[in-house]
Amino acid sequence: MILASAFILVYLSGEFFTFRRLSPVALVDAVEALGAGGFAAVGLAAVVMNLPFLDNYLPLGQFPGAISSSGTIALISFFVGLEVAAAFVLIVGELLEQTLLRSA
Repeated sequence: MILASAFILVYLSGEFFTFRRLSPVALVDAVEALGAGGFAAVGLAAVVMNLPFLDNYLPLGQFPGAISSSGTIALISFFVGLEVAAAFVLIVGELLEQTLLRSA
């Protein structure tokens, strides 16, 4: 993953303005907040039900290995994925912006 990211960064560095147009900071910040808020909401929902934070309160389903059988793990993974992806896009955008400012 880290090695693949290096190639993606090299590609994106040449297309900064397209990258910035497709990922406006306000939208990416909103997605990051949605991920963090969703993670907290899943945990707080368990607390409201008198369960430990992030405890599983959804049914596990009938098909082992299926996403529908994971309970709250699928929700937690989804929201963490949103948070991490948005943070990665923000970091890459800032690094590219600084690179262009130094070279100008």
